[in-house]
Amino acid sequence: MSSSSGVPSLTTSERLIFAVVRAARTAGAPTPELREAVCDYVRELKSRDEPPERVLVAVKTLVAEAGVSRKAYGDFDRAVIHPEHEVLDHVIRWCIEEYFHEAPRSS
Repeated sequence: MSSSSGVPSLTTSERLIFAVVRAARTAGAPTPELREAVCDYVRELKSRDEPPERVLVAVKTLVAEAGVSRKAYGDFDRAVIHPEHEVLDHVIRWCIEEYFHEAPRSS
């Protein structure tokens, strides 16, 4: 369900936030659950004819609400791998891949 303002249903949004938290804090890496949540959210926004840039901003906003964001470039040691950055990188890639994914054509 969606609200009158066109915001995706809380269940889809919440599912993405919870999946981000679990992946970043518990697993320390992207998970299949996270990928599924990202793709579901992207499909929901795309079905409302949201342009790709708005979808990406919406996904990144939810990821930030989950407490995962990239620090300023100079604020971290580049030699250290940050699990949260890996999660964020995967989320962004999955978002773009899902948005531009073309359904197989039937013959």
